[in-house]
Amino acid sequence: MADNNSPIEEKKFSHVIEHLPEEKESWVNVEVKILGKGPSPLEFSFSISVEEFIWQDDDSAGKIALEEFFTDDAEIDINEVPFLIVDMISYVCKNLGPVDEDFKGIFNLMVEFKLKPVMP
Repeated sequence: MADNNSPIEEKKFSHVIEHLPEEKESWVNVEVKILGKGPSPLEFSFSISVEEFIWQDDDSAGKIALEEFFTDDAEIDINEVPFLIVDMISYVCKNLGPVDEDFKGIFNLMVEFKLKPVMP
């Protein structure tokens, strides 16, 4: 069931997994596009360790910058932002689940959020 109060009309997630067995850590490269906030999409990207992205509190530098992007640039209500971030974390968990526990490499996450039109 769609949430009529959410500012998001559509969500698209995709990913590419790069296996790099020589790496000591696994990383998530996050690329976010916001459509519907003007003629050009708003874009934001950052890299964060898989462990920090999934398990750490929301006070990591990457998550704080992502939250600021959502609230300041995309003007999404601060109360909606945690749900967007949880959706992103859940997607990574779901798609890393089938990968070997000893996975070393990069999870490239591409997310596109289309905002609902604002009625005057």
